[in-house]
Amino acid sequence: MKRLRLVWEQFMSAQEAFYRKFQIKHRLLSSFLLVSVVPLVIVALFSFWYSYADAKEKVGYYSVQLTKQMQMNAEQLLADYDQIANTIMKSDVIQNEFKNVGSASELERFAVDDKLDRLLSSHMVSKYDIDGITVMHIDGRYRMFVGNRMVPGRYQSTQVFSKTLNEAGKPLWLAPHDNEVAGVFRTSEKVITYSTLLKDRWSGHDLGIIAIAIKPQALARLFEEQEFLENGDAFIFDDSGTYIYNRNEQLLGGRAEDDKLREMIFRSSSGEAGSEGTRSYFDYESGGSKFLVSYTKLNSNRWAIVSMVPYAVLMKKTNLILQFTVAILIVFLLFAVYIALTVSSSISNAIHGLMGSFRQVEKGDFHIRVDSSGKDEVMKLGAMFKRMVDRLNHLIHELYRTKLMNKEVQIQALKAQINPHFLYNTLETINSIARMKQIQEISQMTRALSSMFRYSIKGDQDFVTLRAELENIENYMSILKVRFGSKISLELSIPDRLYEAKLLKFILQPIVENAIRHGIEMKKGSGTVHIKAWEADELLFLRIDDDGLGMTEEKLRELKNRMKQELEIYDYGGKGIGLWNVVDRLRLYYRERHRFEINSRPGEGTTVMLAVPLHPEAPQALFTPTA
Repeated sequence: MKRLRLVWEQFMSAQEAFYRKFQIKHRLLSSFLLVSVVPLVIVALFSFWYSYADAKEKVGYYSVQLTKQMQMNAEQLLADYDQIANTIMKSDVIQNEFKNVGSASELERFAVDDKLDRLLSSHMVSKYDIDGITVMHIDGRYRMFVGNRMVPGRYQSTQVFSKTLNEAGKPLWLAPHDNEVAGVFRTSEKVITYSTLLKDRWSGHDLGIIAIAIKPQALARLFEEQEFLENGDAFIFDDSGTYIYNRNEQLLGGRAEDDKLREMIFRSSSGEAGSEGTRSYFDYESGGSKFLVSYTKLNSNRWAIVSMVPYAVLMKKTNLILQFTVAILIVFLLFAVYIALTVSSSISNAIHGLMGSFRQVEKGDFHIRVDSSGKDEVMKLGAMFKRMVDRLNHLIHELYRTKLMNKEVQIQALKAQINPHFLYNTLETINSIARMKQIQEISQMTRALSSMFRYSIKGDQDFVTLRAELENIENYMSILKVRFGSKISLELSIPDRLYEAKLLKFILQPIVENAIRHGIEMKKGSGTVHIKAWEADELLFLRIDDDGLGMTEEKLRELKNRMKQELEIYDYGGKGIGLWNVVDRLRLYYRERHRFEINSRPGEGTTVMLAVPLHPEAPQALFTPTA
């Protein structure tokens, strides 16, 4: 669980980091569109997909029901021809006269011809779809026909005779073909031939063959009043791909060009997806168009009734729904973009205005104007910022006036004090008397003290050269040597090129004083203060080492913690204030462009390392008063 929470936090952090790369306006716009438009698109697409799938399922089911009805009608139609053949076969003429016609005399054959003509004609007249009926004796010596079905005298070599015998008693259906007898005459219409064996009803022996020529238009009734086929195609073909029926009569008896459709229909079996018994439907593409193909395979022969309806027709209403959905989606999208732009602009423009006020204050202009007409958080923040700037401007003016008053008070106080020239003359007089009395210590101390006093009040500039700062330290050390003698010594490691480097006045002297007072003075024996300077990365590095008593880890840690505090006025009770003064002044003048470190070990001494810019710019005023 803890690991999962860690992963989640890392993911959220990465997301926040990614979004921070973009402006608030763009973040708001993209987030609003993502939250509002994407769900709308998903709902619209899902609704259309569901409607499309539901319509497709219903159309498929409807087409299956239609093909089922067409199959029943087709089976009934074909059963009628089978019934006619059975009726003719069971007649007395067939079972008696026709059975023995092979051995009958010519007169007897004329009598059989007459009876068969009347029998066959009666059945042909009763069904107008029949184009002709022929009966052929099994021994090949007699045939009789009515209508347009004509067979040659040597009919045993004909296709209908040989194939019917090969079917072993099963009915034979021949695809549409020309109704002709070579050398006699030929009709222009094609016929479908139904043939079956004539059998002796007592012995079961084959007596002959009956062939019924059927007009292909008889199958057209199966596709009548099927409205959904008006813009599609419907046909019947067998397992070889030969058209049994097609509304285009030129295709009757011909092979279907697309063999893939035949394979998909006749290789399928019941129980497959999209099937119901022997009736099925599936999607099919041909000529760049998509069709819904529904079919049924007849049980009595190897035929299949097929209907092909373009999806563009079936899904016309669904496509209207799609167009309406897309139109509504576009309208909502434009409306969402408009709302997103308006909302994001209202927020980002207010923030940009507030940022402009920040820049104005940053340049020192405290006379800003903030739009506070709105009631949102950004407007309230702007109003609060305006009040804060006004208050800050007031405080700056007050501080400026206070500083002027303090400066005036200081000037008046200095005037009331001893004249500096009088102090210099007094120190020089003491020095002269000390030399006359040959008291070198007093002369040395007064000379050093005079130089230090002159250095401390000399001019009003804050930056001096490193040379001047070191000379002040040497004067300080000379005064201490009068007191401590050889106990304290100073060592310098300063490259010649760095003596003219600029740094803040009175930066090193408080550190040296702190090293002597708290380190070397309390130590038994002598001690040394070593000052080293070098440059790197455009910085002047200064390190002050002493071999005094040093500090404990606890005291050093306390010292470092106090140095991390924000700049303010401290009251240290007169202890260590010089070191804090150095730290505060470094922060004031150099800001983040300085370094200050202190390290110490008990009994080994203390090291203070600081770094300031090698070429400092003019210090920036903390406040810029305005009129």
